Amino acid sequence: MKRAYFLLIALFALNAANAQWTEQESGISEVLNSCYFTDANTGYAVGENGIILKTINGGSSWTTLPSGTTNWLMSICFTDTNTGYVVGHNGTILKTIDGGLNWTTLLSGTNGYLPSVCFSDVNIGYVVGDGGGISFILKTNDGGASWISKASGIDEWFQSIYFTDTNTGYVAGFKGTIAKTINGGITWDTLSSGINLDLYSIFFTDTNTGYSVGENGTILKTSNGGTTWTTLFSGTTSYLMSIYFPDAYTGYVVGFSGTILKTINGGITWTTLSSETTSELLSVFFTNDNMGCTVGNDGTILTTTNGGGWGIGIDENYHPVNVIFPNPFSDHIMIKNETNKSVQIYLYNLNGRLISTQKTSYNTRIELNNLSKGIYILKICDNESVYSQKIVIQ
Repeated sequence: MKRAYFLLIALFALNAANAQWTEQESGISEVLNSCYFTDANTGYAVGENGIILKTINGGSSWTTLPSGTTNWLMSICFTDTNTGYVVGHNGTILKTIDGGLNWTTLLSGTNGYLPSVCFSDVNIGYVVGDGGGISFILKTNDGGASWISKASGIDEWFQSIYFTDTNTGYVAGFKGTIAKTINGGITWDTLSSGINLDLYSIFFTDTNTGYSVGENGTILKTSNGGTTWTTLFSGTTSYLMSIYFPDAYTGYVVGFSGTILKTINGGITWTTLSSETTSELLSVFFTNDNMGCTVGNDGTILTTTNGGGWGIGIDENYHPVNVIFPNPFSDHIMIKNETNKSVQIYLYNLNGRLISTQKTSYNTRIELNNLSKGIYILKICDNESVYSQKIVIQ
């Protein structure tokens, strides 16, 4: 019978200090518009004047890569560890197949403004754009070798695009515009967002659940694939520029005046994190529930290794549960929650992959008999704190 034991020396809570974002030296003063990581160590940031930066140590140091352009670069994504795409002003589309060492300019067929790029697989990718006040969508079926332009039929400018699979995608843009395709971009249907405020970023955690953020602290959520959208309370009126969820419940939003927000309950509540900067933050990316990066104006790069730390005004000494037992463990652990507050329980492996999650207000039994031997992270969250500890299964 497998037995799991408390690793007592590894019992820990997240760092108690409020400032849990570290400002890194980018070596530049230009605006950084977008960041993307291919793993916990390797990441990229792009921005003003053709700037492309790369890190191979989780953001602690950055190297400038030759892009071959001085056009503003607005968005970056990778389809694997070596193959990536960047888009920007004047119809710019760049591609690398060697992890950013060299970039090739692709023929986009437009000189318009391209703010966002997304690939649904290694060959199929989409770019949103605007040229002369007409919004359009570019699509490639061959890894960027050729691009097909299609008018969207929607007047408002698009700012962000996201695909949940090869056929289903969403765009968000000015005046609350959200549109959806279910046929790989052949046609797009306008969805009712319920607002008339500009939207700058859209992100989905699964086929049904998605979020969009924008002007005046706006955060929208859908639970039915975009059919209806609910406005969530963000607690801020700042412009919100980027949203990212490393798992179904944990999400981050960044925006103007150094704003960083975090949710641990799928957007029901949002906590303001201390960024220690007043720079406009324009993009956020997490490689797992703990390791994240945000970039913005003046070459600003912030990184975190503990999920952004504690929210402003949160008591780091408070724990959402009272007892975790038995000790030693058998094939399960019991979490005794004497506070009767609703908590979300996550179990991760050491690579940051989510193994299981469940929500409870009372005592909970977590089965461990299907897990391999090794060390795992148990994380328990409520609206006031995040508590973590390691367990060993032997």
